[in-house]
Amino acid sequence: MTVSGTPGTGTITLGSAVSMFQTFAAAGVLNGQLVSYIIEDGINWEIGQGTYGSSGTTLARTTISASSASGAAISATSSATVYLDALAADVQGVTVPSGRLSLASGVPYSATNTSGSTVYFTPYRGTHAPYWDGSNWVSGEFTELSQALSDATLSPAAAAVSSVYDIFLWKKNGIPVISRGPAWTTPASNRGSGAGTTDLQIVQGFWCNAHAITNGPAAGYGLYLGSIATWSDGVCYQIWGSAASGGSCAWLGVWNNFNRIMSCPIVTDNGASYTYTSGTCRQARGSTQNAIWFLQGLSEDGIEVTYTAWVNFVAVAGANIYCGWAVDSTTGMACDLLFQAYTTFAGGNDGVCSMRLPSYYGQHYISANEQGDGSHANTLCGRPHVLSMLIRT
Repeated sequence: MTVSGTPGTGTITLGSAVSMFQTFAAAGVLNGQLVSYIIEDGINWEIGQGTYGSSGTTLARTTISASSASGAAISATSSATVYLDALAADVQGVTVPSGRLSLASGVPYSATNTSGSTVYFTPYRGTHAPYWDGSNWVSGEFTELSQALSDATLSPAAAAVSSVYDIFLWKKNGIPVISRGPAWTTPASNRGSGAGTTDLQIVQGFWCNAHAITNGPAAGYGLYLGSIATWSDGVCYQIWGSAASGGSCAWLGVWNNFNRIMSCPIVTDNGASYTYTSGTCRQARGSTQNAIWFLQGLSEDGIEVTYTAWVNFVAVAGANIYCGWAVDSTTGMACDLLFQAYTTFAGGNDGVCSMRLPSYYGQHYISANEQGDGSHANTLCGRPHVLSMLIRT
């Protein structure tokens, strides 16, 4: 169609149909409908999506995908013509987001330790993502987006310490952005419900925010990308564990709703051997570092935990000790090994205990634990003890 007047970079007032073409209305375009368009104006051009208005026949430029003005709106003259055309996203249908949440810019997944005060949504298998237009999810593009934990312009407030937050993708004034929702009411189990919370809902197959988020998306407009957890220092970590005397704990503070990858944090206690007599269950070696902290934003994937331990018995029949692990507890066992001497033979034994568990929604930890028999000082850690986990993050 031709244009009326000189639109410049703003909303275009449409004129008449170009020869051998129809008007937008004759082609069936409805008032308020989002359409894909091409503008040609001499050597200048623009491709994007716009909102059609039947009153005055206008086209508001909603999203510009590409242009001869380096991706910005061209300054259209009275000689410009506007066409409707199909973009790649239109023929591909609605696709799941092709990015991942990460703590490192340009790095969608890292097997090395990362930490930071900024969360990134970075391309992984492409640059596509769906956006809610008020009626449907519509495929669009994105470049790497970021959200500082200190930000309170796209999120309700700066992130607090020891808290869990959901991350949402939406468009503000037609520009893709990511925002944090309010903190979970209970990090281990509960987002909360009702206005002012980060409660979720499913709309046309996608999880999104059920309620409006202050400084963020209106209800239903924020696509749920995943969740993050802050540590007691207010920073977010993705730490895979390492070897040290007393172990060096793993902390998985980023969980993706899309494009999850199987991960294996490993915590190894390679310290000197020691004895434990007490019948009271405790963390292995009495160290809080013998643990794996993890986060799951939805109850979808199970986990698998494995613990390898070594014990040298005293030369007393019946001497025994338990080695194992538990979820969210340092005073019990979910899966354990009983090392017990049946004769007066003194010697070493090793063993492995492993179990697959259902999803643990929220933030939790796996603790390597031990419990003596109350009488005998059996020796542990003649060889390294290893706590590991398989989890999709």
